[in-house]
Amino acid sequence: MNLFKLIYEALQLYCVTENPNCPMKIKAAIFAALGYFISPFDVIPDFTPIVGYSDDAGAIALALALAQIYINDAVKQKARNKIAAVFGEGVAADLA
Repeated sequence: MNLFKLIYEALQLYCVTENPNCPMKIKAAIFAALGYFISPFDVIPDFTPIVGYSDDAGAIALALALAQIYINDAVKQKARNKIAAVFGEGVAADLA
């Protein structure tokens, strides 16, 4: 998986937590997945070639499935804008 795509999905999840209509259970699952994503302690270490981020991607995918109803175009655009600000417009354009 492309690391930028994974970061983009993580940013979408973070943006969902800012929605006051999102239930606390969903927010808790999102924060757990995001915490696992940034944690240096993983089931599969991130520096492992090819499969290093697969466990992180699984956690993010599960949280995305739970929060899917709250991910709209505004959330996607906000996450894309953050990617553009940090990594550049070229990276953000590749995510579309």
